Amino acid sequence: MYRIGEVERKNLENLRKVRAFAILAKGNMPKVAGKEIFIVPSQSDKEKRYTVSHKGKWECTCPDFQKTGLHCKHIQAVQMWLKLKENIDADILELKDEMDTKIIRCDRCGSRNVIKRGKRKTKHGVRQRYECKECGRRFTPEPIKQKKANTKLIALCMDLYFEG
Repeated sequence: MYRIGEVERKNLENLRKVRAFAILAKGNMPKVAGKEIFIVPSQSDKEKRYTVSHKGKWECTCPDFQKTGLHCKHIQAVQMWLKLKENIDADILELKDEMDTKIIRCDRCGSRNVIKRGKRKTKHGVRQRYECKECGRRFTPEPIKQKKANTKLIALCMDLYFEG
């Protein structure tokens, strides 16, 4: 293994983070090959692929990792991708929970203290109107404002778009 100083190590790690982000920004997402095993495409050669594994510690088959033993851009790309995927999944679940719950909240003050106040007839059907007891606002609950289509369909389409 090649030995380097602490300052050089930090600079190399920062450079690798930038290159890892470039891999993901280009659209070259890691592919899951097995439990804790990922395939990451090479940036320089379209035919080459590197295997990244995490069995207790991170390892990569690229020459950079083999030479230095530091987390290469491929390992960091997989780590970033996993964090990004985790956050997206959590956001989608939160959105689905918010859309599926029957609890109505005021869109101005967020209070749950609301009562039914008539119905509103629209092109898309009859919608229940509510009034907030806290601030007095009358509203029709819509998760996505100013959109006349089905909000669940819009959320599903956005989910499919961002998942790739």
